[in-house]
Amino acid sequence: MTRSRFAVLSAAAFLFAMPAAFADGDYNGTWVVDVPAAGYIQYSGEYRCPALRFPLQISDGRVAGTLERVPSDDPGVTVEAGSGQASAPVTGSIGADGTVTASWLNYHANGQLGANEGTVTIDGECGPRNATVYRVK
Repeated sequence: MTRSRFAVLSAAAFLFAMPAAFADGDYNGTWVVDVPAAGYIQYSGEYRCPALRFPLQISDGRVAGTLERVPSDDPGVTVEAGSGQASAPVTGSIGADGTVTASWLNYHANGQLGANEGTVTIDGECGPRNATVYRVK
């Protein structure tokens, strides 16, 4: 009788753990990150750090992409998806609950994703900026 209880409890624990273990796939796809401008310079009416928009891929709990700095007419530089010699990889992970962490060069991001959107705080040269993230369908 004790063995059968143990077997039932073990099977139940395994079944309840399965959705959490496989939930990483729920976030698979292309996501776009929108970062607001920062570092407003009052005398010039411009931002030291322009707004950014770039795509990232999520697959099986991993965040991936390749970004590069691109000269811009705006003050500073912009960041775009890239594959040239100046590009660098984005690496990160996403938990079953949607908690995401990622890094690119000296930028670090932490946040929370929902089914199709979320928010992340990106900390880099301009200090922390709150960005929105949404899934591209």
